[in-house]
Amino acid sequence: MFVGLGWTLEFIGLIGAIAYLGAYAALMAGFIRGDGYAYAAFNLCAALLIMASLQRDFNLSAMVVQVSFAAISLYGLARLYLANRRIRFTAEETALLNALLPDLRSEHQRRFMDHGAWIDGEPGMTLTEEGKPVGTLYFLMSGEAEVRVDTRIVATIDGGFVGEIGALREGPASASVNLTRPARLFAISSAALRRLRDSASEIRGALDSRMTEDTARKLMASNARGAGASEI
Repeated sequence: MFVGLGWTLEFIGLIGAIAYLGAYAALMAGFIRGDGYAYAAFNLCAALLIMASLQRDFNLSAMVVQVSFAAISLYGLARLYLANRRIRFTAEETALLNALLPDLRSEHQRRFMDHGAWIDGEPGMTLTEEGKPVGTLYFLMSGEAEVRVDTRIVATIDGGFVGEIGALREGPASASVNLTRPARLFAISSAALRRLRDSASEIRGALDSRMTEDTARKLMASNARGAGASEI
């Protein structure tokens, strides 16, 4: 019986070691984040498994290490949970985030919102001007804007990003965009956007993916109209 128990505990310890290595490999490969729930949970489970395996051949120093890993992982999980519970969004912010960055964790969503501001736009307001640097990225929540290239109207838009490529690359807009109806916009400066994007890989990935989708959608609409605009 004791032989069987010994093999069982050794197997449990092996699973714990695999959990540690798997968590670290997943972290290095970018599948999980070091500041997320998954990494802390993996380390907690691994520590508990190895603690259980030490009941066969007890080692004080090894037990101290595993208890420390377990305690630190529990602290990390509790901190994440409490931090997420304190984050609140208004109904308008929730609607924007659901349309724009639904897959981001709430703390990153809060950071994004805090870097920008809501604007009530009036007809005639210029969002981008052809050939001039894009200093602000806009997200059109409601209202309508017309897109002009060489004074020619090539498209109208009623939602989505305005000026995304220029805002990220510090380049000029290839079209002028002006509001034609009262609008509600979320605005974030190009400099703040780049700082935010560079601050966390999760934010960068989510923004790049969403902007790529939005740009592709607008290019398809532009091509369908036979327009020559390459960016809105």
